[in-house]
Amino acid sequence: SYCRVNELLRGLGIPLLALPGNHDDPGEMCRHFSSGPWGGPYLERIGDWLIALLDSTIPGGISGELDEAKMDALAAGLADSNAKHVLFALHHQPMAVGSRWIDRYALQDGDSFQRFVQDEARSRGVAWGHIHQAFERKTGDVFWLGAPSSAANSQPGREKFTPDAAGPACRWLVLQPGGGIETGLLRTGAA
Repeated sequence: SYCRVNELLRGLGIPLLALPGNHDDPGEMCRHFSSGPWGGPYLERIGDWLIALLDSTIPGGISGELDEAKMDALAAGLADSNAKHVLFALHHQPMAVGSRWIDRYALQDGDSFQRFVQDEARSRGVAWGHIHQAFERKTGDVFWLGAPSSAANSQPGREKFTPDAAGPACRWLVLQPGGGIETGLLRTGAA
């Protein structure tokens, strides 16, 4: 499947950045996608933006983590960059999204990561998957954006996974030169 996705997406003529989730095999992914957080944070400069990809997966686990070594490497990479704006991307949600069934599998020590992001003056957004629903929040200059699944989604605010009749979806982002983020959802039209 990694090979098929790579073949389909690389024909678009845009940068292809891969990010593993809890159902992925990062070792296998890196054989098919050259740009990803395979040995630590992956930083990609695109115009005035720095995209920081973080591997939050735990081998064999459902929850996520960013250990001290990953955070130290991220801090060093940010210090070396003169990008005006930063977008962080990871798989696991760094904050509760209000759905008990998935909030118990969040990023461990998500509060620490949130403080790190808020302390970085160039932070403009954090995007993640994992939650199988859409989520948006803004604190200061930072958009916190959870993406729905391209496979199956749950209705927000539920105790248990409750299928969302709206079907699969994905979140799109447009990173503006001035630091703004335009975002929305693209649905399959299954509803």
